Amino acid sequence: MVGEPTPRISRWRSKAEDRLDGQPALGTALAGVTDHLRLCDVAVSLGDVFTLVYPQPKRDGLIRVSVGCEDVEDIVEDVALGLSFVE
Repeated sequence: MVGEPTPRISRWRSKAEDRLDGQPALGTALAGVTDHLRLCDVAVSLGDVFTLVYPQPKRDGLIRVSVGCEDVEDIVEDVALGLSFVE
């Protein structure tokens, strides 16, 4: 179902929260963004033709994005959707 975290992302969320040493809100915010992306995939390797995102909680909540070959408007819409779930 769209909008529900996948097990892969939920595992990432747990690991991110464990690494944040007292900053679970940041891990939750990052996961809130990545859990709701429909077009962009979460991946460590950023060399692909598809748009990939890699959350980096130890770098002050940075989400690294490797933009792929999708339509620009689709990518912007997907990122806006993910960000809309962060309080």
